[in-house]
Amino acid sequence: MAQETRDSEAKAREADREKRAEERREAVAAEKAEKERALANRPDALAFCWENDKGRWYCDGKTQDTTITYETEAEVLNLVGCKQPQRLVNTPITLTSVRVPRWEQKTGWLYRCGDKIEDGPSGHVTWNRNIRNFWRGINF
Repeated sequence: MAQETRDSEAKAREADREKRAEERREAVAAEKAEKERALANRPDALAFCWENDKGRWYCDGKTQDTTITYETEAEVLNLVGCKQPQRLVNTPITLTSVRVPRWEQKTGWLYRCGDKIEDGPSGHVTWNRNIRNFWRGINF
């Protein structure tokens, strides 16, 4: 009888351990799903680039805006953190700067950059810049 009791208690402990392990797996899966939902709801990182009258490029993107020109559009996209640029428009668009008054309106190309704006600050002095805050006319 004592052996049966010990066996029964061992089975109960094992069942309890399995139940707790399953609850932990479910909690981890729920947390992962919540993080994926939150990531999906974050806005895409964008970059807006334009060429000056000398054929050199400026760009405003997730990690910075350029204040000097660069020779190629690819170079300037990389500098502003747009690692996987995908043009969002078939023709150049004109946007109005709301942050740098001397820029006024610029005509250029709008890109999706292959990543998302992170949670937290997304102003002009971060490495997590949401350029939608700095340009009027972005509808993406």
